[in-house]
Amino acid sequence: TDPADILAAIGPCICRDCYEVSEDLIPPFRESFGESAAGSFFTAKDNGKYLLDLKAAVKKTLTLAGVHERNIEDSGYCTCHSGKFYSWRGDKDPSVRMLTAIWLI
Repeated sequence: TDPADILAAIGPCICRDCYEVSEDLIPPFRESFGESAAGSFFTAKDNGKYLLDLKAAVKKTLTLAGVHERNIEDSGYCTCHSGKFYSWRGDKDPSVRMLTAIWLI
């Protein structure tokens, strides 16, 4: 399959405003994406933590693989604060699960 022909969708996931992470996640992103790209995924907070933009990282991964940005759709839903989906960080209920499916049409 030619990556330029792929239509991709980013489903519900935690948004950049809700996904607080520690500094130890930054080096793996730098190794995968380079300094400037990885830097654009993280926003420093006053408490020494960072906010991570997973959607931006997924979009960058897809475009680096050859998928056209115009072929990438984003659901726009945050699992943490939308109230429509389960979120460990939002709900703190270990008994609930969420499933994502991927397929080639």
